[in-house]
Amino acid sequence: AEPRTGDRDALERELEAAPGEASRDRTMEHLRFEGTFGFLGGWARYGDLGFAGTLPASAFEAGPITGAPIAGLRYDLRLVVAFVRMTVGADLAWSLYDAGETSRTFVFDEQTHTVSDRSVFSWSLRFGLGFELAASSDVRVFADLLGSLRVVEAQSAVASGTTASTQVSSQAMTFVPGLRIGARMRVVDAFFVQLAADGSPIGPWVTGELSVGGAIE
Repeated sequence: AEPRTGDRDALERELEAAPGEASRDRTMEHLRFEGTFGFLGGWARYGDLGFAGTLPASAFEAGPITGAPIAGLRYDLRLVVAFVRMTVGADLAWSLYDAGETSRTFVFDEQTHTVSDRSVFSWSLRFGLGFELAASSDVRVFADLLGSLRVVEAQSAVASGTTASTQVSSQAMTFVPGLRIGARMRVVDAFFVQLAADGSPIGPWVTGELSVGGAIE
């Protein structure tokens, strides 16, 4: 016997809805792991972070600590669920400057000291939470809210009068918020290139990033 008209209409509506329901379920269950490695470059100021060490605060009122170009490496691991991104990563960055131009004098312990910066290095452990959207089948745009534990170490040479210079180390550690925006383009399956920019009002600092990465879905 043929199904009644009402039953047949209900069955047709069920069949029509099934593909959409299945597609929605697959989207929500979408899971992807990513890893990226790349280069970063930008500008950073560390003078307000509060350095601790042998030198007094007055020693950091000039020099690359108060602002200089930076360059370094960036590593990221990421979990993407649907359109939500969860990131953990690390930055290694060096300040770029002419050490000969950082020589300056200051008075400490009733003596005049000459100090010059030999290196300024920072590393950061970063955590991010954000979202991404598809701009096309091969391009996705994203934005991340970042929180970073940032450690900066400055190596300086200090001389007093006719005495030979000595090497001293000063360090600062702080937590800084930030924002990153960017896009990634798929080159082949499971391999992509990423461009991004990020910054923070703490410092301040701003960087650009060029990375390559792979994905497992």
